[in-house]
Amino acid sequence: MLHAIRSLVRARWFTAGAIVTFALGIGTNIAVFALVDRLLFRPLPYNEPQQLFLLQEVDLGTGQRKASLPKRYVDEARTRLAFLDQRMAMMGDSAGYYFTPDMDGPELRLTNVTYQMPAILGLNPVQGRGFNEDDDRLKRAVVMLTYEGWQDRLGGAPDVVGRKLWLRDDAFEVIGILPPGFIPPGPFVDPTMVGIRLVPEVNTVSRGVLSLPPVVRIRGVSQAAAQAELEALVKLVRQEMPVEQTPSSIRFIPIRDAMPMFGDSFREGTSHCRRL
Repeated sequence: MLHAIRSLVRARWFTAGAIVTFALGIGTNIAVFALVDRLLFRPLPYNEPQQLFLLQEVDLGTGQRKASLPKRYVDEARTRLAFLDQRMAMMGDSAGYYFTPDMDGPELRLTNVTYQMPAILGLNPVQGRGFNEDDDRLKRAVVMLTYEGWQDRLGGAPDVVGRKLWLRDDAFEVIGILPPGFIPPGPFVDPTMVGIRLVPEVNTVSRGVLSLPPVVRIRGVSQAAAQAELEALVKLVRQEMPVEQTPSSIRFIPIRDAMPMFGDSFREGTSHCRRL
């Protein structure tokens, strides 16, 4: 035992690297188990989650859900389907942010979302405010932190709103704290995520532009009735789209089925995460 300790002391860099790797592994495992607990054993932390769906392309031959769909269909659904809450939220990949531009100190991983995400989920910040349309229009560099990230990584610092996070030379302002238990909806969930970053929504409707599957809220009609209206709309739009951009099928996937512990994406992993 004494010989082993002496060997580790002599190999200081190896020992330091091993300790850091071990600590990171423990931290990641804790984050994964916390995510599993929230997904499997607790109600989804959204307002009326039974109304939330993912608008997603599905291959009728294989049943595989695709990571994108023609944006034209997304825009037409938002405009023409009266039962949809006209807000649609999209989620992309995650990146690491720091409290200094030289990336010194702890990394905070934030997931990219469009500005409608907190509102469509019915989330009220416990501090500060949520994203709004002006943030999107003016392309403000703003982020919201999870309650757990604020408590665990920042010690519940009361002055967190207004602080800056950095991604290389770009500064982002913390404007709010999400309520406890927040999980980004959809198939791409980073278990180490401690916040969300606003990414402006792409407003072009040009042919060939793809969209990530948006989160939508259906009000006043059943899922079956909503699906029937969606299919009629798809047939109408399909006549105007090039053949290579015609989706096999577009469906409303209940948000719980779209989450990684329940849907196909859990088995496929998160390798298909894409930037918004």
